[in-house]
Amino acid sequence: MVRAPHSLEYRRGDDHVLLFEGPTSKLTVKRLFEGAYGIRYDFSAYPIPEDLDEASQLFIDPEYRAEPEDWIRENGENVFRARDGEVTFEITLANGLIEVFRNGQTVHGGRIGSADTVLPRYPLRVHGSSPGNVRGKFNFRLEHGDRFFGLGDKGGDPDRRDRRFLMHNRDALGYRGSFSDPLYKSIPFFIKWNPDSKIWSGLALLAPDVTAADFGVESPYFYSFSLENGPFRYALFTGDNYRDILNKYTRLTGRPAFPPAFTFGFLGSSMDYTDPDDASERVAAYIDAVEKHKVPCEGLYLSSGYCRAEDGRRYAFEWNKKKFPNPEVFIESIRSRGYHVAANIKPGILETHPRYGDYAEKGFLVPDSEGRPYKEYYWGADASFWNFKSRKAADAWKKLLGERLIDYGIDGIWNDNNELEIEDVTVPAHAQRSTFALRMCRIAWETLSEKNPNKRPWVITRSGGIGIQRYARTWSGDNTSDWESLRTNNLMGLSMGLSGLPYFGHDIGGFFGPHPDSELFLRWCQSAVFQPRFVVHSWNDDGLPTELWSYPDILEDLKSLVRQHYEFMPYTYSHAYLAHLTGTPIQRSLLLEFPGDKDLKSDDGNYLFGDAVLAVNSFESGKAIIPVRLPAGADWYDPDEGVLLSGGTVVQAPINPNRARYLVKAGSIVTRSPGADSLKTGWFPEVRFDIYPGPDPIFHTHFEDDGESRLSEGKWNTWSFSLIPAGADEWTGELVRSDENPWSPPSKGRSFILNAPPGFSMFPNLQNQGSPAAEKSGTTSLIFAVGEEPIRFVLKGNYRRAG
Repeated sequence: MVRAPHSLEYRRGDDHVLLFEGPTSKLTVKRLFEGAYGIRYDFSAYPIPEDLDEASQLFIDPEYRAEPEDWIRENGENVFRARDGEVTFEITLANGLIEVFRNGQTVHGGRIGSADTVLPRYPLRVHGSSPGNVRGKFNFRLEHGDRFFGLGDKGGDPDRRDRRFLMHNRDALGYRGSFSDPLYKSIPFFIKWNPDSKIWSGLALLAPDVTAADFGVESPYFYSFSLENGPFRYALFTGDNYRDILNKYTRLTGRPAFPPAFTFGFLGSSMDYTDPDDASERVAAYIDAVEKHKVPCEGLYLSSGYCRAEDGRRYAFEWNKKKFPNPEVFIESIRSRGYHVAANIKPGILETHPRYGDYAEKGFLVPDSEGRPYKEYYWGADASFWNFKSRKAADAWKKLLGERLIDYGIDGIWNDNNELEIEDVTVPAHAQRSTFALRMCRIAWETLSEKNPNKRPWVITRSGGIGIQRYARTWSGDNTSDWESLRTNNLMGLSMGLSGLPYFGHDIGGFFGPHPDSELFLRWCQSAVFQPRFVVHSWNDDGLPTELWSYPDILEDLKSLVRQHYEFMPYTYSHAYLAHLTGTPIQRSLLLEFPGDKDLKSDDGNYLFGDAVLAVNSFESGKAIIPVRLPAGADWYDPDEGVLLSGGTVVQAPINPNRARYLVKAGSIVTRSPGADSLKTGWFPEVRFDIYPGPDPIFHTHFEDDGESRLSEGKWNTWSFSLIPAGADEWTGELVRSDENPWSPPSKGRSFILNAPPGFSMFPNLQNQGSPAAEKSGTTSLIFAVGEEPIRFVLKGNYRRAG
């Protein structure tokens, strides 16, 4: 029988809750905090199974606390109205239809079509034969011009309008980034923006079994989400821009976990290191090569070959003792040279695993409908999956992580092949597949935290859903070594950032397929300079790993690109800190950053890295001069040419082989540390503040810490930089250490260097104690020893404009 909410009557709830009840249904609207609301429908004929209700709570950050605030209520005969500040809800009592207004404009919901159109009348319809066998579908009004962003690592254009997506996770080896679906991360959260009405909102389906999202394929009048068994609930977010929406989404579902500093550096990996019999020698050879070629490197990702047995199968936690007779000594041999190691671990336990019988007997494996271990084809044989939902099984996994990996010296837990592709709908875990990776990563986070309570955990995951950002950073999975993947991975990165996952990356050069040629690999490394992860990881057709030194003809260019990645690390790291605080992506869509420029495209291959750097990329063979649409609303400085360019124009940007090409938004600060080659700490002996004046005041926060401690340990601080217009072609500047935290790195030998473009001169403010002597003619660069005193200066001059 099909059911929908109807004939509702208002029943007053708590101060922050609106409660409506009808003959067969109930509607609850909660104020979560300003600009964020929870909506839930319940049906008496289909009570929500307790385990699904509990599973849906996993999507909400345990640290989240509601902000009770009383609604201003108006109970009408047909329509109930409630106001919360600038947001007003209207609930049609006849059918439970919700329309939400912000400052008088509709931001969500409302009637679909008119009385003359045969379109959904109800916001939700459910049907099923019994509890636990129920399907539902939310329908929401679709406006002309509505655009949608998010959903995880979905391929193609980051604007999801006029597309339909499956919302379960898939092991997608060799996927086509232009259209393959589903992929590894299905996150039923999106940002909606209408450039005509300038309205922003966001919506997150907080249910474990969302099956599909449709943004105008079925109908031009509505978009929809399909789900099974409930709970039938979602969270709605309102705001002024996409950053507001992400801030509220991550406040509810969890702030992105701030990773250790070294994880932003260069790391390598290949299945061809650990699969062969001489695996330990191959790993050592990799480290030797890094040092021989003087490549800055933080360590490696240890692929699953370390637990590949003589029969060729991979047995979780079972080190191959022929390859690694003493794993602890092997790991220490790497760490003693200053490198970090993350170990791959898979949740599938093959039927031939030497401990399979023991694990099955103890109830550690996901059960089928009859309580026996469920089996599915996985990595070359039938396997069962670890039951992270079981407290007993979770504790056992935690113990194995500790004893077989972390106690051996492993720094990071690399959760792989954790999509849980259960096809059998009779298996109880099928309805909770979306929580599998979340539970697995939470256990890794807890184990690392218990083993090293003062350090930030290093957890990596391939799969995930809502809330995964609380525990892990991620990447775009088993991509292909071709130009299409290079281009589409870049777009997938934008989408992951818009889904609350700012700490992402890609397997540079491609994981799967033919060995990339020199041009393709060079372009891939150039794109990684301005990304949060620079990891070369491969499993090539020819059996040879992709490595920088695989390309002797361009090796010096590749090394230069790695060094450039490190050079910008003060800038990258400060924006990574901002992402942790607010959910704001590090790699950003130009379209959403400059929504007033109607000529920008959602699938632009160029993007904004942080607040200021416009990264220019070549994604086509033979193309070394790239057209760049400069967003309107700002001017842009070209550091290669030394000129200021006008926004709203298209320029042709040549790309040199040994540097990633970029432009800088006027009115910005970019921090660099030329010569940096290590991320042992999150502070640098020398930091250069490149100043790009603009017409408006500039404020920038420079973050530094010890690189590994939890922020609660207090081993961090921030510097506040301001540049204020003081007249025609003149500004006053200040760089002052904030008083948020008393900690500071050693000051001896540290320096801050202030740089201005040609055409500008800087003069130290003589009121600043400890500043260098004033130079009458001024200079484009000032050097200050780092101390406690504020740094003050005056800047004068103007840019040389192009043309």
